[in-house]
Amino acid sequence: MKNKRMAGALLLTFLVAVLFTIFIVKRFSGVSRELPTNSEVQSSTVGEQSVERSNEESNEVVTTAQQAAVTTAVTTIETTTKTAPKAQLDAQVPATSEVKMQETLLSERFPELCLGDDVDELLTKLDGAGHSYRIITNYRLVPQSGLSGFNDSAQPFIVYRDAPLTVDKVKWLQEQLKIAGYYTLIDGSYGPDCKAQLAAFCKRQLNRDCQYFNSEIEEALVDYNVNRMAGDIDDYLVYATKEINLRSTDVPSRLVDITVLHSSNVEKIEAKTNQFLTKMFAAAKAEGITLRVVSGYRSFQYQIGLFHKYMLRSGFERANRYSALPGQSEHQTGYVVDVDDGTNRYTVDQSFDQTPAYRWLDAHAQEYGFILSYPKDKEDITGYMYEPWHYRFVGSPEVAAEIKRRDITLEQYVKQLKD
Repeated sequence: MKNKRMAGALLLTFLVAVLFTIFIVKRFSGVSRELPTNSEVQSSTVGEQSVERSNEESNEVVTTAQQAAVTTAVTTIETTTKTAPKAQLDAQVPATSEVKMQETLLSERFPELCLGDDVDELLTKLDGAGHSYRIITNYRLVPQSGLSGFNDSAQPFIVYRDAPLTVDKVKWLQEQLKIAGYYTLIDGSYGPDCKAQLAAFCKRQLNRDCQYFNSEIEEALVDYNVNRMAGDIDDYLVYATKEINLRSTDVPSRLVDITVLHSSNVEKIEAKTNQFLTKMFAAAKAEGITLRVVSGYRSFQYQIGLFHKYMLRSGFERANRYSALPGQSEHQTGYVVDVDDGTNRYTVDQSFDQTPAYRWLDAHAQEYGFILSYPKDKEDITGYMYEPWHYRFVGSPEVAAEIKRRDITLEQYVKQLKD
């Protein structure tokens, strides 16, 4: 009996051991199947690296394609119209990948835009953002699956900017419009007045409607103004008129501090002009005549503010009879002085011609190389009213004497020299 019990216990122990062994084998064999083998790890790593390289290559391709699209966009204009046959329009719709790329480009360059905008809304947003742009294509985009911003009724324009309209670029535009005869304040603001003058230039000079500045209009302005520009500012015979303009970048290279009697607002004048002015003032003083300079060199920027002040006070037409637009003022050359007798009673006033100081200048100014720029009864030639205080140095007493003798203006003298 005792032996039977021992045999039973041994059998039970064996069965428990077998069951435990089976459990352990199953447990660890499951974990083994969940963990990757060395070959699987290596294969997975290679695959991930391959995917990463593929993505990088894909990104490089898209970047290159985007750059190419931008380059093409800013140099090409297609002429497809809204009224083209549907088959023709559909044929021009780019592939989905191309549309996605264009959508990406536009969102990067104009984050404030939505490609689903109609043309009026799109151009208004571009305009408000201060961008210059060209209309590249004008077709009805067929809706593409997975693209936001498109619908059956949308007829968006794909638009690319030529270049950002920076403050300096707007000032350039305003200066060119001014040279062309379409004045707007040169303040760098692409506002309603600037746009109106741009539209007027396009209508009258290009015979077409255009309200948005781009590189085509830029080229047209340059071409139109090519014969409206002054010569070398360091030439003593250079002149500026209402038709001939000095550039905003024109600054005399020989400016010096003025050394004769002058009002506190006067600082600079051209060097040789100062030398002859000193001799003239000394000669006048020897005869008991007091002369004083009340205005000398003025920069282009200074003239912007000065003319604008006069325009607000008198209106454009009237102000432009007694004050020059920026770039059209002789004061920018450094060869001009406005003179009075030091009493403050006749400063920049036509009554100055009733003073002993004026009579002395009228008789002797040419002996020192100076002429009266805006004589009486010559407004139809100069475009400005009579200014008995405005004297211009022309480089030598000989030239000044010849202009005085012939009773002509500097512009007439130079033109006759060329003829």
